[in-house]
Amino acid sequence: TFVENVQGNRYRSLSYDPVFGFGFGAGLFYYTSDYSGLYLEANYHMASTSETEGNYEGKTYIFGDSGDGVGIDLKQTEIRLGIRVLFGDE
Repeated sequence: TFVENVQGNRYRSLSYDPVFGFGFGAGLFYYTSDYSGLYLEANYHMASTSETEGNYEGKTYIFGDSGDGVGIDLKQTEIRLGIRVLFGDE
């Protein structure tokens, strides 16, 4: 987070108020042999951070604020594709 203080403007790691977050995902696995296969996985994560505040040296900062006083919600989508090899006894 970009903060303003007496030593000059800096980036700091701030602790923000807790928010509600959720995620869900789905995947497929296709066996190509007895102990390995291909997988495809998709996940979505979202946190309601747009009104979340953090304090630093007496000043309040809003998560993701770009100067207009409005924050952003944190959203992430990930897609994974790979090979999985299983080890162990039959």
